Amino acid sequence: VGGVPLYTAGTVLSGLGVAATTDPGRRLRPPGPAAAAGVAAGVMLAGFLLPRAPLPASLLVACLVLLSLGGMVLGTVLGARTEVRVLATRPGRSGVVRVEDRSLPRDRYAVRRLLEGEFVRREVPRHDPEDASGRTTRARRTSRSGEVTLTPWDVGLVREVLLKSSSARAPEPPGTARPKRLLHVGGGASPVARSVLREDPAATVHVIERTAAVIEVGRDYFDTDLTVGDDERISVRVGNLDDALGAVSGAYDLVLVDTPALAPSGGVTGLSVHATKRLTESVAVGGVLAWGPLPMEPGRPEVPAEWSSSELRRALPDGFEHIIVIRREGEVAGPAEVEGFDPVPEPGVAS
Repeated sequence: VGGVPLYTAGTVLSGLGVAATTDPGRRLRPPGPAAAAGVAAGVMLAGFLLPRAPLPASLLVACLVLLSLGGMVLGTVLGARTEVRVLATRPGRSGVVRVEDRSLPRDRYAVRRLLEGEFVRREVPRHDPEDASGRTTRARRTSRSGEVTLTPWDVGLVREVLLKSSSARAPEPPGTARPKRLLHVGGGASPVARSVLREDPAATVHVIERTAAVIEVGRDYFDTDLTVGDDERISVRVGNLDDALGAVSGAYDLVLVDTPALAPSGGVTGLSVHATKRLTESVAVGGVLAWGPLPMEPGRPEVPAEWSSSELRRALPDGFEHIIVIRREGEVAGPAEVEGFDPVPEPGVAS
């Protein structure tokens, strides 16, 4: 009579505690000593009434068991609630820019998200939800549990285009090799620039971002190391995409378009004709224009005439991640594959 309801009460109170601490508005109060005292009093009352109940004792016990089972289910559901902890908020062009950690403590799963308004700009898995420090640690290939950490799609594409393609080509005469150039549209929260500067001593990177707040929180919570301004190898500009793209010059070996960065302004279809034209004009002969991750809402990018395109995907725990790679044919072929991604067969073609 006492053991099962008390165990159930502990489960329910634990779930209520999780619900209270994970409530974004902190509107719920966690159960305190008064709740525990009420549970104990209820159990004592049930035990006192059991031998004096006007109905059969077996029926009362059955009711207690059913009530306890229902309480266990309720407590389990409440205890599995996702915990949300907001780390930073900044005013932005398309709504509040915020960084939050979302975790399921029971499953030791956590993810760090960067949101601009209601749109998710970036999401990075974290394998140490109990770590309450503000900054992330450097990406590890394997977590403590043995789970392999996925390389971000844009970092994998950079390694394929700027590094592998360079090593695969025939050596060029000394002094004639042209440094690789990368243009990253919407890369204010991406580790791409840091990866390029670390792995290619001659490459240059240009980053275009609509919102300065994204660059700020990206530097503080996603280890991007980006700062608005120009130096010898990296340029970070903030503002309207049309103006920023109009200011870039020269040809780039790789142009990356982070499609979540376009979502607050209408997605791919929200790009002006001028911006779309400048993106294709910025790709060098033999260069690559990549859009990702898909699906993009609304619309998909158009492939210029006489350019080739391929769609790649990889499996994630909650679905698939897609990218579109558009290659400008020339002296150097574009990447045939990206690590971890498989080609998506065209409609009507067997996979």
